[in-house]
Amino acid sequence: MKYNALTGAVVLTLFLSACGDENSSASEQPNQKPDNPFNKYLMVDVDHQPLSVRKQSVAIGRYNDEIKVWSRDVAHDEFGNIIDSFDKDGDGQITVWDAEADGIINPDLDYKVVNSDDVVEFLANNPDGLGQYSARPDVFVEGQYSIFDLLRYMVYNDDGLKFESVIPYSESKYKTTEFVLSQDVNGDGAFDSDDGEYFSSPNWHFRFKTSGGDFMRAIGEPNGEASYLRMDEMWAQNDMSIRFQPFHDVFTSRLHYLWEKEVNRLDANGGKYILESLDVTPSDGQSYTYIKNLEVTAHNLRSDVFKSGVITGIDLFMSAIDEGYDIKLSYWPVLDTGASVNSYSVNHVAGETSSVGKGWMMMIGEKEIFSDYGNSLKSLPKCNWDKSGASSTDSAYSRSDCLQDYQFGFGANVLHLMTDVYVMNNPKQFAQVVWGSHYPQWGMEEYNGDQGSKEYDFGNGDTARLETLGKESNPDSSTLLTETHYGWGKANCMLCHDSASGHKNGAPLPVNSVDGFDEPQSYFCATCHGGNGAPSGHGANSRCFWCHSRSNTPDFHGDAFEKRSVPSILDKLHTNAKGETSNDPYFNHESGTHTMSRDKSGNAASYPGEGVLSGTNSDWSMSKDFPDPYSCMTCHSVN
Repeated sequence: MKYNALTGAVVLTLFLSACGDENSSASEQPNQKPDNPFNKYLMVDVDHQPLSVRKQSVAIGRYNDEIKVWSRDVAHDEFGNIIDSFDKDGDGQITVWDAEADGIINPDLDYKVVNSDDVVEFLANNPDGLGQYSARPDVFVEGQYSIFDLLRYMVYNDDGLKFESVIPYSESKYKTTEFVLSQDVNGDGAFDSDDGEYFSSPNWHFRFKTSGGDFMRAIGEPNGEASYLRMDEMWAQNDMSIRFQPFHDVFTSRLHYLWEKEVNRLDANGGKYILESLDVTPSDGQSYTYIKNLEVTAHNLRSDVFKSGVITGIDLFMSAIDEGYDIKLSYWPVLDTGASVNSYSVNHVAGETSSVGKGWMMMIGEKEIFSDYGNSLKSLPKCNWDKSGASSTDSAYSRSDCLQDYQFGFGANVLHLMTDVYVMNNPKQFAQVVWGSHYPQWGMEEYNGDQGSKEYDFGNGDTARLETLGKESNPDSSTLLTETHYGWGKANCMLCHDSASGHKNGAPLPVNSVDGFDEPQSYFCATCHGGNGAPSGHGANSRCFWCHSRSNTPDFHGDAFEKRSVPSILDKLHTNAKGETSNDPYFNHESGTHTMSRDKSGNAASYPGEGVLSGTNSDWSMSKDFPDPYSCMTCHSVN
């Protein structure tokens, strides 16, 4: 069998947008409910069901990422070059395995799980007087709350935390809740200068990580991503990790500078949200400006979370659709990895449609801050801005403060945050969509039902050719099944038929021996009998299991979605790679992005010995009766 390493999803604004067909028409919208007011924006019918109970993991204070500091200051020289003696496994890279071999281990994370029911009850009672239901009643519907509201809950229930002062958003020149917070970090029972930067600081902000499920190969920074987002507008999502901490002045000055720019931009346009440009980098890599000076309006797509009139990132693209531009949206449910997403995404732009694993990635923000984050050891952050936060030729701040707050791969314009929950009532300067692929990075093989046939080894030399078949669709065909068929709407023909009994008239079941199969397959039946009531698909052409394995899972599909534990082969692959400098796709040596498995603290780790729960159709195995995506595209084709 052709095995691929465990793969999955970390959902992000810089993300491959949801299920779609790279070659399908964006105007093709099968099976949409006629009364859905958002039909013209969507490529797929969506039955969004908000979660009634959510949870967040919350931590207070800085996290000491010892591996990052060791890698920067010990294992590399000042120019970012590897010091060979610290490449313990000789693979030409400095990774968490080398850190472990040198005795460098990150401390355990200190998150506390908070249940949304408790926060909602607290906010309804409003014991701190900072706002019933939310400090931002103009943003959130009752029962939903911001990250600042979550902080309110933590402060009220922790004697070691205290708000020294709070300025409500209506009185803030930045249009956000400002506050000064103290933490009794030394535990002496007093809030005083002995607590250092934790005492009476206006520099508290947050880091966050969105849900990643059981995926261990892209955990990101263990302490989360920093952003320039307003804390009281950021929705506390399900399965989100949030760290509240004091930052340095270098961060806060930049934060306030950018907030003021946004407020001034709104005022300069008479209260209208004007996006200066929506830029596109398509698959050929030739970037261009698609739209200039787009007026953005609220569409209330996420009325389950936000009050009417709130503008989110998805409104940038929906406003472009209103103006006739070639853009469409799709939807991510709970994914195969268990990542809780439940969000809309941009799926089609200017003639190209995402196909799970490759497609459109998002960047939204200010062009001035492109280089604030996204740095590397060969190009460490410089924080070149003055005391006001405005960009300058050099930095007004210390190098150590800059590195501590800004040496991160993600931040600023590039965040793991879905656009439909990315509140931006104060206008951003630009948005950019960039075509990219995750197939090379994660080492998984692409099986695309639009790209002809492909050989697949089911194991023990059992090899066959996979391809999307043409189903019978002629309404005058005598073999086309109709609603009178007793098995109408059930995909698994083998529930009633098998190779021994054959058809009810005694005719044997055909076998697709031309492609190398030796037993009947349900989707092969469609070549004579049509889709048997299968609903028309939404144009996806690869990895259907990504969205249909844990949610929206269809019935009567044989073993396609049967769950079983799959062992990880990452440790074996690492063992084989030792002493080599080859372009191992599983660890992405060529790009320098290490995609080996780590625990949540960022230490080297293996998947559980029993493996990961997965369906038969996955990145490392395939159902013979319902191979993904070939059977899906055969039976669920539109015609």
